[in-house]
Amino acid sequence: MRNICICIFLLFLPVLCLGFTDFEIKEECSSEKRIERRLDIKWDNLELCAVSDQRPEKDFSAVSAITPWFGFGHLRTRGLLTESLNPCGYSPTSEVFFEPCRIVLDRSIGESGTYGLFIKPLDLITLFSLGTAREQYIRGMMASLYIKDLSLHLLLENSDIQEYSSPSSWYLTKPVTEGGGELWNMLLNCIYEKDWFLVSLTAGYAFGDYVER
Repeated sequence: MRNICICIFLLFLPVLCLGFTDFEIKEECSSEKRIERRLDIKWDNLELCAVSDQRPEKDFSAVSAITPWFGFGHLRTRGLLTESLNPCGYSPTSEVFFEPCRIVLDRSIGESGTYGLFIKPLDLITLFSLGTAREQYIRGMMASLYIKDLSLHLLLENSDIQEYSSPSSWYLTKPVTEGGGELWNMLLNCIYEKDWFLVSLTAGYAFGDYVER
């Protein structure tokens, strides 16, 4: 994944140099043996971010890009998609229940976090595949519809139940067999916001290996 991202970045670089609108380079030395670098480029509807973290024990680098139609690299989930990754891990006042379901660029320096890609074949539909820096574990489709003060977000996803899953009532205590199990989610989130009034309702159904329906 990292080599592919670097190749795509190099292909875009000559075009960006002709007319980027925002350019930023950041370098920080937290110790004598650790250097963190980040390069941000914004050009019309395209955002690029390249980061590197040099340490004695291990070097890390990544290139990410995002447009209104596709994105790849280090990404951050928002709204219903974030909630689905840890269904019982947020309080009722958490912002994940009140923000649109989408995927944005993650500019943090470090290997931890979510990596993958997404494609928007239509303005209202997004196809995605996400995971860690080494493996993909969630894929699916999300659709959003906005009607005046009301927004509807539908999420269909298939994920692997692995050791990364946080303990909660969402999962049974039965151990997962070698190779992991699968979880299927179908979630619907309705958000109504007008002036000072805001309400969010979420309903969902899940089924799969070792999962309570």
